[in-house]
Amino acid sequence: MQACITHVLQHRSHDDEIDFIFEEQARYSKSAQAIYDAVYEFHGDSKFHLSHVHKNAHVGLQAADYLAFQLGQYFSDPYNKKSQWGMPILGDGDIKGVILQKDQVRLIVEKYIAKKR
Repeated sequence: MQACITHVLQHRSHDDEIDFIFEEQARYSKSAQAIYDAVYEFHGDSKFHLSHVHKNAHVGLQAADYLAFQLGQYFSDPYNKKSQWGMPILGDGDIKGVILQKDQVRLIVEKYIAKKR
């Protein structure tokens, strides 16, 4: 979580507002709040927010959970079956897609939000 927040804040435009949404997990809530407080103190602005929600509240959490699981499998043993089965999410070259620029992602998200209203 700390690496995620740090990376995003280092590469954002200062005009961007960022919402960090993590799955609700009681055992990590104090640590998560401490990380948020430290980052907020360092960056000193109110353009980023941290929230914890039920894992089914946002479809993106399911993809993030899958990615986190796969990273854990890969770094503990890159040759085990679970690690090999999940390689497409890490980009082993066997997937189709494109790399989107920040403005493209923003447009997609804005269209998605407009449809939800």
